[in-house]
Amino acid sequence: MKIRNGWLNKEDNVEAILSKSTIWPVYETKPIEVGSPTKHFYDLWTPDPLGVCWHYSNPVWSSLSSAKEVCELLLKEEASASWHGMISKAGTFYQCISFNKGSWHVGKPGIIKGHKVENVNRYLLGIEVENEGHLRKIDGSFYSWPWKKDDSLKSEGVLINEGEFKNHYFAPFTDQQISCAKALISALKEEYKFEREDFMYQHHQFDPDRKDDIGPLWMDQILPKLLDEIYS
Repeated sequence: MKIRNGWLNKEDNVEAILSKSTIWPVYETKPIEVGSPTKHFYDLWTPDPLGVCWHYSNPVWSSLSSAKEVCELLLKEEASASWHGMISKAGTFYQCISFNKGSWHVGKPGIIKGHKVENVNRYLLGIEVENEGHLRKIDGSFYSWPWKKDDSLKSEGVLINEGEFKNHYFAPFTDQQISCAKALISALKEEYKFEREDFMYQHHQFDPDRKDDIGPLWMDQILPKLLDEIYS
């Protein structure tokens, strides 16, 4: 993956989410100033983003069937949130907003690089990963929010053995997602000179009473291994 003017080129399963009124030459071979497919963004308060905040999202929660459909929700005027991109279970990355802009993915104050900021959205990229998230065991099977017996919410569960979510279950991520995340992290590291710790933000730390994403399976097990490989 390569980034030009805040957009990924069409390599390694990158797909753009377009609106008919948007000129988005994301697949061009030369840098071109481009617009955004959604109005739900604003300027960063730094010249470049300072890192990545990870989230998870399940299309079923929006009565949808795919990550692409979830991203297409951002094209609607009534959308109340946005993110820079989403990694599907199949390993496709759907970019929704330029990495040089801020998206509406947290909307809370927080600590970034040791400094308190008023709005995390103005500094960190928001990356969603398609996933069922935090699970509950009901009659021997695992279900995602709203934690009821519904086959559309059913998932495999991975037990967390330590930390804040000890003895809780989270849905696994696919090998394709992990490969896509590695390519994305590498591209962002190259373009924005991110340090290892710049990838270690998650939604939960900025809104712990309401949000548990992206969770310990990604932050404590998968992501550190990816960063070891990339920064070794």
